[in-house]
Amino acid sequence: MKEKFQFLQQFPIKLLAIVFMTLDHIGAMMTDPTRFAIGSSAYTVGFVFRCIGRLAFPLFVFFLAEGLNKTHDRLNYVLRLALMWGGITLFEIILQAIRSDVVIPAEAFTDLLMYALFIYFIEHKKAPMKLLAIVPLAYIGLSYACDLSEGYASLNQMTSQWSSFFPLFLRSGYSVYGFVMVLGIYYGPKVVNYFFNATIKSSPDVEIDMSEWTSGPRYQGLLNAITNSVIIISTLIFWLIERTSGISIFDMGHQSWCLLACLLIFCYNGQRGYNKKWFRYFTYLYYPVHLVLIFGVFALFF
Repeated sequence: MKEKFQFLQQFPIKLLAIVFMTLDHIGAMMTDPTRFAIGSSAYTVGFVFRCIGRLAFPLFVFFLAEGLNKTHDRLNYVLRLALMWGGITLFEIILQAIRSDVVIPAEAFTDLLMYALFIYFIEHKKAPMKLLAIVPLAYIGLSYACDLSEGYASLNQMTSQWSSFFPLFLRSGYSVYGFVMVLGIYYGPKVVNYFFNATIKSSPDVEIDMSEWTSGPRYQGLLNAITNSVIIISTLIFWLIERTSGISIFDMGHQSWCLLACLLIFCYNGQRGYNKKWFRYFTYLYYPVHLVLIFGVFALFF
């Protein structure tokens, strides 16, 4: 991959991901048939917003893998995610108590936290802590089982009674699909480095500076290619599953728009870019704040 194509730092990609996410959530309100009729201009605009919004999730999964790979304090990183998830979940619980008629969908922050917890525990130095990885794994699996049961029941004009105990807004929305994606993106660099080191050891006459290799554009291009391959393959696998089973859990026909995010990752140069402290707090606080604002506006005016 030529260096000239790697012109995007993490900062502009993250800003675009935030914009995509915001459009997705606005689109979710505009495609609610209780607010706008299907086929109306507002509904159509909302559908376009949702398609654009599909680019957000793989980008946030990518940033999660980058963060876990590069952070100097992984525990603090995971605790920040947990704190934000707690605030968002508390708001959703209060909202559900006030408006029991409103169906609150699953949100991606739950997914990101579960994925981060799994990697944190499974890679912990202490063996007892590794066992705790089963907790986020079970959470992801239970979310998928509930969605699968309800999807099967809907397909056969039945009702899934047992899954009603697990509210939709508490579930891991992308569950297994996102889990496969994040593992592939996170462990991609590790697999590359493993085989690279094995190649060096098998050829003692070849002298290669590992630090120089990993900081170069060719290495970053390889990582970008692996990330994009994981996104494409995982999306294709679950698209085929839904296509053949008829049970639509992740709405992969719609979700397939996320593949356009690969264009941004293709241009990533591995550099963080602008990263002031205020911006880091902004990226965490923006998620709950924009949800409250969007819901408030649509509740008041629509």
